[in-house]
Amino acid sequence: MMHAVEQEVGFLLHSRSFTDSRIILELFTRQHGKLKAVHRLPSRKRQATTKPQPFIPLVVHYSGSGELKNLSGLETLSAPILGAGTSLFCGLYLNELLQKLLPVEFEYAGLFASYQLALLSLSQAVPGEEDIPLREFELQLLAELGYGINFSMDTLGEAIERNSERFYRFDPADGFTPTALNNDRRVLVCSGAEITLVGEGQWQLEETRRIAKRVCRLAVNMVLGGRELKSRELFL
Repeated sequence: MMHAVEQEVGFLLHSRSFTDSRIILELFTRQHGKLKAVHRLPSRKRQATTKPQPFIPLVVHYSGSGELKNLSGLETLSAPILGAGTSLFCGLYLNELLQKLLPVEFEYAGLFASYQLALLSLSQAVPGEEDIPLREFELQLLAELGYGINFSMDTLGEAIERNSERFYRFDPADGFTPTALNNDRRVLVCSGAEITLVGEGQWQLEETRRIAKRVCRLAVNMVLGGRELKSRELFL
């Protein structure tokens, strides 16, 4: 049975060629999550100005009963939220995360709002602090996918102590486990004070951001299951 959707708000995550006159778009939408749709391009003379671009709020109209939809209309709602530079690279990283980790046609309304906020925050970020929206979004994405990190309770069911001399080993599959301090760089060991600061989002502290980056990198890598992120090669 043909299913038609009108006035769906979304963003372009990725596009690739399909035929001479059509491309396949991967979209992240408010009501239907990640979608794949075939988009017919206009004449070659107009393609450069009408080909969809990322980081622009869109309204799309599509139909189809299978995984690959047919796009019947596409409208832009504003200019691109992100321009050039570090913020743009960060946005490409967020898009690749969504493209590779989200299942098709599963609603993530809360995550969609977080994505919009992340783009806005990146566009307004102080140079050198673009990593803050990334960490906040990564943590939200992990939680939405069922891999949320508990920064207040350890794996033994005890409250994590806010103590700079109490240490915990982080395993992305389990969480934080009490341990002795060691110098093995293959294992991430954090103090209870550091873990608490990350959980509270004390992003003004560089140490908090450093720990959060390592925690999120391990967790995201686990969920990726060995798949590489090309966008990381740009700057991360």
